[in-house]
Amino acid sequence: MIELIKIAKYELKPTKGDNYKYIKNVLIQKINPDTLCPGMIAIQSDVLIISTLKRSINCVKYIGKSKCIIDKRLREVPFDFELSGFNKTDWINDGSKVVRQAFKKLFIDDMLEIKRKEIFDEIRGVLDVCKSYQKNSRSVTIVSHSFRLKLIIAYLETRGEIEQKPELINQYIFDDKKTLDFCDTIRIDVGF
Repeated sequence: MIELIKIAKYELKPTKGDNYKYIKNVLIQKINPDTLCPGMIAIQSDVLIISTLKRSINCVKYIGKSKCIIDKRLREVPFDFELSGFNKTDWINDGSKVVRQAFKKLFIDDMLEIKRKEIFDEIRGVLDVCKSYQKNSRSVTIVSHSFRLKLIIAYLETRGEIEQKPELINQYIFDDKKTLDFCDTIRIDVGF
């Protein structure tokens, strides 16, 4: 079993300027906002594997015994939701629902900024690191972002089938339901 934790809260609206442009730039990782909750998530695992983005690194207080690995394979999956056919008006009317719909459409159509094969290669790589530490009975925690964590969960629960059947994403990300709350914790088996 490994522990997956979604990052703590970060700024979802700019202090000034266009909110739509801000969200769009966060999604494509043109900007890298910091956490609003520095050190909020206390990690006591033997091994912490964490995204490279500031909002991930800075929300954690690592008090574990062994190793902290900052891994770019855990950064949020960047995407431009306008490539899915949605626009500013859609986002103004439906907010996060449009973001989730766009992500799923781009994932299924393999039009995210990172190709689907590369996403799953990254997931397999991170899971291999987890398994290598677990062989020595070490506890492992991953801190990352909503869509990345949902893809890890979907990959494990479908035993890799989602890679060939991307429409399975609809069983893990729902249009009208928040993907994960800030600081949500999920324990999941990585052994298959």
